[in-house]
Amino acid sequence: ETASWETTVDRIFRVNPQNVLLEFTATMDFADENIANKYLTKLAFDYPLKEFRKDGYSKEVSVLQIDSGIMDRAIYAVLLSQFRKKIFLKNGLQVKPVILFKSKTIAESEVFESEFVSAIEKLEAKTLGKIISKSTDPNIRNFEKFLDATNESFENLALEIKEDFSRQKLISVNSKSDSDEKQIVVNTLERRDNLFRAIFAVDKLNEGWDVLNLFDIVRLYDTRDAKNNKVGKTTMSEAQLIGRGARYFPFRLDDTQELFQRKYDFDVSHDLRICETLIYHCTYNPKYLQELNSALQEIG
Repeated sequence: ETASWETTVDRIFRVNPQNVLLEFTATMDFADENIANKYLTKLAFDYPLKEFRKDGYSKEVSVLQIDSGIMDRAIYAVLLSQFRKKIFLKNGLQVKPVILFKSKTIAESEVFESEFVSAIEKLEAKTLGKIISKSTDPNIRNFEKFLDATNESFENLALEIKEDFSRQKLISVNSKSDSDEKQIVVNTLERRDNLFRAIFAVDKLNEGWDVLNLFDIVRLYDTRDAKNNKVGKTTMSEAQLIGRGARYFPFRLDDTQELFQRKYDFDVSHDLRICETLIYHCTYNPKYLQELNSALQEIG
């Protein structure tokens, strides 16, 4: 008790009667009676996530439902991640978009990682062409137009993906014994000398993870855990993960633009619109999507 963070701060606060203590939190749970009793009368300013998003300080969130296998879902995410990288470069910005592949269990995550490495190593131009041609997703359609406009072949794209998503640029953070070095890697993904493009995880990153260049989250399981019309624990944790992934990656093309706000809400056809959007990839399941929407609304 005496060694806790809260007790330490309180002790420092009471040392001098001139001290003023301001607290900031993104998770003020007034439904908890103890928190309500302590803080409700002290609330100075309330700026919930809902207003934060509405004011343009987060990415927008889009859900892409894909009615095909898990590996197809993963390749879609890789294609959109590569599209963002190219759009950033076209606009003179060196940004490395990151993908999070989220599994239900550590064993499933390890199996998928191995299968993903193999799929990338064997990736062929005709596979990419087939996936792109049959997609109805507007972003994939825009990527196809971009490739046509820049005269880039599927052969070149396949080679580029093999390099960018090679085994050396993938990282798993599932083990409780993960090294400090690995923790530093996943918390510095925005740095130019950090080359990792994809992370494999179960729930190790559910709290306290701040990575602004996360643009795709791929759900690698299709189960639901809602009961009695209530959002399940897993779905709520997924919504919270989406909330963290929705933190805005700051960029601007010139000094007239706001650095930390979305710029293309009213120009949805602009190339950079996809660079202001987090995409959550999951299977086609209307009931799950309804539950996820409820969870997202609950967190703002």
